[in-house]
Amino acid sequence: MVDEQNAAASGCSIDKSVHFLKQLEQHYQLSVFDRMQFAYQNDDQLKVIHASELKQSYEEGRITDETLFCDTLVKNKGEFETEWLKPLAQSWHANMI
Repeated sequence: MVDEQNAAASGCSIDKSVHFLKQLEQHYQLSVFDRMQFAYQNDDQLKVIHASELKQSYEEGRITDETLFCDTLVKNKGEFETEWLKPLAQSWHANMI
């Protein structure tokens, strides 16, 4: 996240951020750049589900309209603070069910 009132996001800062995320991917053996994986909260733990599993998980009750999903489409810090976690029924993820 960058405060663009104080400094613009430059190519170098973006490259460093991407490099840092790639290091986290390797360390934690996950993929943060796979846009077909969605994160949701389950019993105070963060879980990841692939888009291809979403509908079946919903039909089987493993996720519900109240399940909190991470909204990766938030545009700024304010949205991140207020809309990062939202119930599936209010999230864009619901369109995939």
